[in-house]
Amino acid sequence: MSAAKKVDNTSLASKIAIRRWLLSRIGIQEVYVLDTCAGLGKVWEAMEKHVVVRQWTRCDQPPRRTGTLALSAVDAIVRFPLETYNVIDIDPYGEPWEAYRALLSRLSHSVAVFLTHGHKRQASVNISADSMKAIGIPVHWPIPRTANVSTYVAQHALGQSWRFATITCAGLIESIYVTYYALALTPLKAGQETRRGS
Repeated sequence: MSAAKKVDNTSLASKIAIRRWLLSRIGIQEVYVLDTCAGLGKVWEAMEKHVVVRQWTRCDQPPRRTGTLALSAVDAIVRFPLETYNVIDIDPYGEPWEAYRALLSRLSHSVAVFLTHGHKRQASVNISADSMKAIGIPVHWPIPRTANVSTYVAQHALGQSWRFATITCAGLIESIYVTYYALALTPLKAGQETRRGS
């Protein structure tokens, strides 16, 4: 039995809708985008009809378009000066959580973040070793890779946001195959993290 073929942008309309919604809500009309899973670039090409794209840094592993840098989402988040972007887009086939955690620890200014979490609610779900470690489950444990566990992983990853940032606006679009998240994040000032935890 062959593996299911991965298809880019199966719901391009939903991806555009959630990006338009958040950027409109927070008043961003000119964007400087770090697109960490750019694919063929269809999402931000379509977004050029709705916002002014001043800078668009495309990364993907492997690159599928000329001008796209051969970097994973995590590598892109760790290597680029994030202060030059007001939009961070993490749109992988599976989980965005490792890259999202890397982003949270480097947040220096307010930013719009778009996350895609691919899953299938009716089948076995791929949960990365990184996510297992992040929620404190040893990788070698034979826990079921189900939608419930995948949902818990997502909730844990999103819950980590509060350690680093204030979420000023958030939304999601969900289907049985994928959840699209839109978050407006403002980093906490020095000392806020300790006060929030006490």
